Amino acid sequence: MKIFQLQNLISHEYLAFVQKEFSSRPLLNALLYSTENPGKLLRPLIMAVVAQELFKNHGSRKNETFPWGQLFPLMWAVELHHTYTLIHDDLPCMDNDDERRGRATVHKAFHESTAVLAGDALLGISYQLLAKCETHKLSELIQFFYFCTGAKGLVAGQLMDLEVINGKVPRPTMQEMIRIHELKTGRLFLFSFLAPLYLTSFDNCQINWKSLVRLASQVGLLFQVNDDEGDSYTGIKTDFGPNLFYHYPEASKMLQNGLKDHILAWVAEGGHFKEWKTLKELLEQYNLI
Repeated sequence: MKIFQLQNLISHEYLAFVQKEFSSRPLLNALLYSTENPGKLLRPLIMAVVAQELFKNHGSRKNETFPWGQLFPLMWAVELHHTYTLIHDDLPCMDNDDERRGRATVHKAFHESTAVLAGDALLGISYQLLAKCETHKLSELIQFFYFCTGAKGLVAGQLMDLEVINGKVPRPTMQEMIRIHELKTGRLFLFSFLAPLYLTSFDNCQINWKSLVRLASQVGLLFQVNDDEGDSYTGIKTDFGPNLFYHYPEASKMLQNGLKDHILAWVAEGGHFKEWKTLKELLEQYNLI
């Protein structure tokens, strides 16, 4: 399936799920508001690309259709969890942002306490969705999700980020900022690349996990490095946030180019798959390579 077909399918299915899941009661209005503007849906798209490669080269049988029903709960779990982190990240006690993606943030459109509760609800829903996944490895899947998103993952990265913003670490080293990005941004990319391997449909897949982990880590870091570069051009908030390009422009450019080269080389080699053209198209479309 081509990228534009994947985008149309996933966007349609996601919005249908959101409309069905959230009604018009007060708190759910905020949930609907926050989830109906899904942005790029990049993480679910990565899951879809990885799963299609697994299915095509290892998991498929004759006349077997692609297991979208297994994949959708996993996709929505990571997207709704990501949305929760954005809602809380925008709060006055965190980054104190008034707008996101061109419209008012949840705490501005509704109320600060509503935004906190909406984020809490999305956090819970993400685990509820994981529990619906068809897998013999449910415990391992949930533990991996928490590793990526919890106190030793995304949450730890957010805390480190705030320590820089609040002046506790006024001049972070480049390695310290890379570590923040690896935790706060990169771990959700890691989950998106590897989570399909936990599903029942792909039980028998043989893959070099270390190679895929390395690719996922590089893509996640490059996503944030590119974002830092964009912020440096606009000048928005770069003077007090852990922005690589603001603090270390030359070294960051070298890191950015090196990551792109490594990712392109991996895609060209194909890892343990026959082809990764769709992944290349996805990364190109979102200006990652």
